[in-house]
Amino acid sequence: MSCMSDFARKCIMNNDITVNLVTVEDVLSHPSKFAELDLHTVTEEHLMRVQGNFRCECFGSSSVNAFCVWFTVTFPGEEKPLVLSTSPFNPETHWKQAVLYLHEPVDVIQDTKIEGEIAMYPSEESSRHVCIHVDYTIGDLKKKSKTFSIPDGYTDSQ
Repeated sequence: MSCMSDFARKCIMNNDITVNLVTVEDVLSHPSKFAELDLHTVTEEHLMRVQGNFRCECFGSSSVNAFCVWFTVTFPGEEKPLVLSTSPFNPETHWKQAVLYLHEPVDVIQDTKIEGEIAMYPSEESSRHVCIHVDYTIGDLKKKSKTFSIPDGYTDSQ
């Protein structure tokens, strides 16, 4: 069976941005916002590279297999704002979440720090797709980097 788990790991833990439903039970820390955009004032130039730092601490003991990325948009309203969130902490939407699998799982314990920088930029292959680059450190381990992209053949209907 270990050959099957090795094969499955190679299929999943690649450089693809995987769009998947992530549940609250899958999340190992509080969220960390890395970017905020004002849709009234943001420029096309600014959208060519959206980046920021992140830092969080793990809950309990487990293995970190991936980073999870989502967005929240707040629309002003006359009585109260309308919030659209694709967070795993909110009701499910058709957008789901972007899952960025690490090359290998990393064991963590309570309060293990995860920090780094994330950058999102347009794909050169498709104007509707993005690439995501992450530089990160988990606990006392050496800093690692990984770049993710939408897989070949991906369509927006998936």
